[in-house]
Amino acid sequence: MSEKVEGTVVLDGLIEGKLPDEPGAEEVLRQWLDFAASLKLKFNLEMDGNSFSILADDKPIPAEDLGPRPEERIADALGQLVKAVAAQQGRRVFSTLRSTEYLPGCEVQTIYGLGPDGTVQRSERTLQAETTPPPRRLTRREKGKALFTGESLGQVASQTLDSLAVIEQAVEMPVLRPLIGMDKKEIVAIAERIGTFILSQMEGDDCCQFLMPSRVVTHPRLERVLEAEEATEMDRLVEEALAQATKVEVAP
Repeated sequence: MSEKVEGTVVLDGLIEGKLPDEPGAEEVLRQWLDFAASLKLKFNLEMDGNSFSILADDKPIPAEDLGPRPEERIADALGQLVKAVAAQQGRRVFSTLRSTEYLPGCEVQTIYGLGPDGTVQRSERTLQAETTPPPRRLTRREKGKALFTGESLGQVASQTLDSLAVIEQAVEMPVLRPLIGMDKKEIVAIAERIGTFILSQMEGDDCCQFLMPSRVVTHPRLERVLEAEEATEMDRLVEEALAQATKVEVAP
């Protein structure tokens, strides 16, 4: 059984029905999938002739991404699908969709059914459960008040103003950049003076070697970055990195 992490919502079940034998009928479903994804709700479509099944992706979703009432957002999305499909020759849609929101010490289960007239009907129940608090990120765990980075404006593609603005969307605390206005010679001089320059000359694998893209982007767009992030298992990668983090004491 997967861990019941507080502050997350898990979907399961499916939505199924039959499309009319008309051009563009399947495209209606794909447009709805894009609409649902924009609401942070992921589904997978399976077609068998004119019959369709839309299966819920059961990866946990941060509840905050779905607003204060996740079950209402899910019901609204399902209602949009019913309107789009039922409008085509009165087709019926059936749902066994269920969401589970994990709160401290309990879980809220919601089943989404569809009435004969296509209205979305919700049935909820709250059960006691052994839940797990969400993992704390490294800086919060160490009671940090801010992040320090070594970025220097314009030095590389990730340090243009546009890049820095997009990167900063991922943090919820002040980002301090003491080197931001220095050039490379000034930074090297400081590194030599404090004895860290030799570290930059040591051979070893780093992200610049195995994550270097074939083409760099100097003016990233936030929406494109978020789309790319959605396509990766970002939460899992972050947790794996945090599990391997080590603390190094640096004396002045």
